[in-house]
Amino acid sequence: MRHRIEQTVASLCSENVVWQDSAAPQTLKGREAAHQIHRDVKFSALPDAQGVFIKGPYIALDGTAAAARLRIIGTMTPTGGLLEFETAAISRFAGGLMSVFITSLRAGRACADDDREVLPVAARAAR
Repeated sequence: MRHRIEQTVASLCSENVVWQDSAAPQTLKGREAAHQIHRDVKFSALPDAQGVFIKGPYIALDGTAAAARLRIIGTMTPTGGLLEFETAAISRFAGGLMSVFITSLRAGRACADDDREVLPVAARAAR
């Protein structure tokens, strides 16, 4: 199933998509790079990730852009702890495909492995 999601994301991107993602160390360029960040980082870290719209999606009247605020929830590997965070996503489209994708991460919460206590992500990293 995960493989299909990664492939689907890539299929929605133009060949030269510009992908700015807080999960990436730098701006990514190209459909294959978008596929790789989902395969190697996002779904490898949160294999059961689920996204829920908090606000939006908001679509430009001419169909060339969209924005949404999302909540992402998933189980972290290898710890099995829960991670929840919010993100804003902005996309631009050309020729029916995503040409630019930008996310902005908002602080999230993580559950400690031992007691499932909800902690801010920064506090979890300090443990």
